Amino acid sequence: MRRSDALDRVTAEVRYADDVTPEGVLHGAVLYPESAPGILRSLDVQTALEMPGVAGIITAEDIPGSRRIGMVDRDQPALVAVGEAFRSLADPIGAVFADTREAARTARDAIVASIEPVPGVFSAADALADGAPTVAADKPGNIFYEGRLVRGDADAALESAATVVSGTFSTQRIIHGYMEPESGHAEPDGEGGVVIRYPSQTVFDDRDQVAEVLDLPKEKVRVIQLPTGGAFGGKEDLLLQHLLALGALKFGRPVKITLDRSESLTVVQKKHPAEFTARLGLDADGRITALTADIVTDTGAYASLGFDIVENMMAFVGGPYFIPELRINGRSVHTHNVMCGAMRGFGANQGNFVIESLLDMAARETGADPFEIRRTNALKPGLPTVTGHILEPGLPGILPVIDALESAVNQIGGNEVPAAPEGWKPGFGIACGVKNVGFGHGLPESAGARVELDADGTVMLSVTHHEYGQGALIGQARIAARALGLPMDRIEVRMPDTRLTPFTGATTASRQTFLSGNATLAACRNLLSDLCTRGAEQLGLDDPAVLVLDGDALATRDGSRRLPLAELGESFSAEHRAMMPDTVGFSEELMAMPGTGDVGGGDPRAGAAGAGDAAAAPANRRTHWAYAYGAQAAWTAVNPATGEVKVQKIITVSDAGEVLNARAVEGQQEGGVVMGVGYALSEEFPLDEGRPTVKNLAGCGLPRADAAPEIVNIAVEEPHPRGPFGAKGLAEAPSLATAPAIANAVFDAQGVRMTSLPMKKEKVKEALDGSENH
Repeated sequence: MRRSDALDRVTAEVRYADDVTPEGVLHGAVLYPESAPGILRSLDVQTALEMPGVAGIITAEDIPGSRRIGMVDRDQPALVAVGEAFRSLADPIGAVFADTREAARTARDAIVASIEPVPGVFSAADALADGAPTVAADKPGNIFYEGRLVRGDADAALESAATVVSGTFSTQRIIHGYMEPESGHAEPDGEGGVVIRYPSQTVFDDRDQVAEVLDLPKEKVRVIQLPTGGAFGGKEDLLLQHLLALGALKFGRPVKITLDRSESLTVVQKKHPAEFTARLGLDADGRITALTADIVTDTGAYASLGFDIVENMMAFVGGPYFIPELRINGRSVHTHNVMCGAMRGFGANQGNFVIESLLDMAARETGADPFEIRRTNALKPGLPTVTGHILEPGLPGILPVIDALESAVNQIGGNEVPAAPEGWKPGFGIACGVKNVGFGHGLPESAGARVELDADGTVMLSVTHHEYGQGALIGQARIAARALGLPMDRIEVRMPDTRLTPFTGATTASRQTFLSGNATLAACRNLLSDLCTRGAEQLGLDDPAVLVLDGDALATRDGSRRLPLAELGESFSAEHRAMMPDTVGFSEELMAMPGTGDVGGGDPRAGAAGAGDAAAAPANRRTHWAYAYGAQAAWTAVNPATGEVKVQKIITVSDAGEVLNARAVEGQQEGGVVMGVGYALSEEFPLDEGRPTVKNLAGCGLPRADAAPEIVNIAVEEPHPRGPFGAKGLAEAPSLATAPAIANAVFDAQGVRMTSLPMKKEKVKEALDGSENH
């Protein structure tokens, strides 16, 4: 199925935020500090106010309600007030509104902000040092979050292990790399409220935070998602929305703000850099016995979603494998860098890189087959994850994905394996990946859907599934069409709108196909049941199940009777709210083995196959309600003279549950692979005392088109027992295995283990020069 908006997007018919200029609009320009951290001592705006075309300026004094914002903790300044300390370059001081964008920017640059610098810390190591400046007054030692997962005695198990591999691993800070810089507009609604149009991933959270800032009831703030030019998690946090709302209400006119690329790169949250020290033990049969991992990550100046992200690193540093005894420590540290937050993978990329590197090290040390060592240790129903979630029957784990990848690799003939350029060394590596679908962590999750059917057979589906390139709307339309028995061209899906679409949280965590999809499916079934019951009564039929929806009429399945919808009424509607299974938060408590009652030392692998084993286990600690799995094989070539790495071919296998739209799955797989190639080889966002050293996308190391390898896509369909038609989320899983598969292939080519991302050629060359295998 081709997306309904595909042609409009490639022919520039879609109107993104910056393409729209409402009549009578005032353009805004935001003043951010030139250095951080600091204290704003004074703010002189008089010269700016007197400049041509300037309508006015908003500052902290214009905020009638709360001056704090934030996704979870309201720990960020909505606007920095005079006399107030601020922590990062992303903390706004004010915004100028003028008749033109140029006038607004010129006036903004005329504002004189007197800032008293204060000592800062710009790395996790510096933040943890004795006597380090404090970033957040309520976080002693600059530790934002500290967690621990323990099962058994991992240190003792490592001492007795037949094979132990270890390493120190690091992953880098990167930007999301979406094409559309932040932009939006707002206008008064004429009734004391405000309407905000913005390319958001979370319209209801935006509404709630803006209402707090404005001191207005939530119903007075309406947020409508605009067509969105990419997000990847970067458009979850509040950035411009409250400034737009304040400007619209202060000046009584439409207002618009668009950041330029340099501003966007500077102030938007980033992917967490992380450091890992890890050890993995295996017995003589290649079965994992223990894992220890110490994780430290720089979450930046504010909380955002850093709490959940470090928990995800802890959860997935064990990969999709059964680990009898473990000790995992995670710390998230505040610095004065611009905060880190959600990005595709949400901590799982970092964790998967570590475990898949360790497994490859173990396989090479013991001579084990790389597929078999993963198959031997794969989680399956009846076995617990790192967090103690015993996989239920119907959740098959990674095994079908491993099998599909090995089969695909074995089927490749000599002509299909890419040849390395002359003088380059060929390499081959594999890796697996796993990530949660849905928030989990004990957070409640639900989604609503409303379906309206007109007598002419057209359907309006209202769901809050934010579309930002992943094919959200066509996925929901597909579920509705299949449930109602109507063709796709009769289904229209409304964009998220806090006034018109049902309450649902953020489109994130690969969860909305599952979450909103279940709501859509149930709403459509409710509608169809009601229609068929009424139709059967009117036709004098005993069984409503003999009727189906046929365009603008109900018809019997054999086609002998037909009832126009217009004879039942003008329109019909139904709603449903889908509730996800309860989950639990992380716990430091020792987690018993299923079927053994033992904290450590037991190995239930042999009997872990179904409901009987799970039933014999202690109460299940379900930390997530679904998982997405992937595996990849990578063929690379390494230039020994320069250290350059080329990725020539990747086979990517994903378990998407039942596939609703094959083209959407392929798009997610290919996009995930290319993003993974950048993460592996070239992307980083360097800082100098918190300040970016790059100003454009080119400087961030995003892979260009010629860096994309040949990609072979394979979808494994393992229908989820609770998913809509068996579907589950896929968006993040295809990005997880790429970097470790490439790193493992580099080792295969040259015998050097790259443990630090990105593997730029200078770093690889340095490793080669210091290697005995060079």
